[in-house]
Amino acid sequence: MVDGPARTSDIATRAVDLCLEAVSTEADAINRREEVFAELDSILERASDEQIRQILSCGRYRAVRQLVHHTRAEYEYEREMLLAQDIVETGSEHPAAAFRSADWYDRATEFEMRALAPYRPKRMLFVGAGPFPTSPFSYMRIDPEVSVTCLDRHESAGDIAREVAAIFGFDHFDAISSDILDFTGFADFDCVIIGLVVGTNDAEKARIAEHLKRWVPPDILLALRTAVGSGAVIYPEFDLSSFDGSKPHLLANPPHKSFTLAILERDRTAP
Repeated sequence: MVDGPARTSDIATRAVDLCLEAVSTEADAINRREEVFAELDSILERASDEQIRQILSCGRYRAVRQLVHHTRAEYEYEREMLLAQDIVETGSEHPAAAFRSADWYDRATEFEMRALAPYRPKRMLFVGAGPFPTSPFSYMRIDPEVSVTCLDRHESAGDIAREVAAIFGFDHFDAISSDILDFTGFADFDCVIIGLVVGTNDAEKARIAEHLKRWVPPDILLALRTAVGSGAVIYPEFDLSSFDGSKPHLLANPPHKSFTLAILERDRTAP
């Protein structure tokens, strides 16, 4: 049995190999991407801090890091679209039960809503919810008084998300088709949440941060999902220090260790 540094290196090497396969043309098929990312997710969920450091510092990985982030975002959109289409075609919620990420999405949103509860958000804007807006559904399920509007740059995402919401029985749901960098109507909401894969490279994240600082009024609660720990391998991170004068509160011990929520206090009165 191999253990110690050799074992750590083997696991890191396999994770990097999977990242390279994920961005290769041979992995374009959704079924193969599902296999690759399912195995990679399993490795990252169990990986030690040292193994994650080995992956992130590997030259082969660093050469494709931002392409991995972009590919992961594409993959998540594709699989959610297939699920949403299945729900609409069957007119039933049942296909959602087989969604691989359903359990940890629910646990993540419950975790987030507990942290957001003291702010009492009622009119939420969720940016980047996709065609199957799992998180907004969870928010509304936890607090029936909450209404959620989703913003997504894919027009087809908003169209099918409305149909899915109707099947799930969510009346306080709407969707807007727009790139976040073209949207300025943040004042219509009391809470704005930025999804994990909104902006898939460092430059995009920086532009989004500047746009939010300019257009989201300081009295509106702003929260950002961002990669942490093992999640940095497959997801982009916000540079929280770029929000000058804010007091970012990064939620500790998230139920899924790949991402968490950063709540920004931007010269607003804390609860």
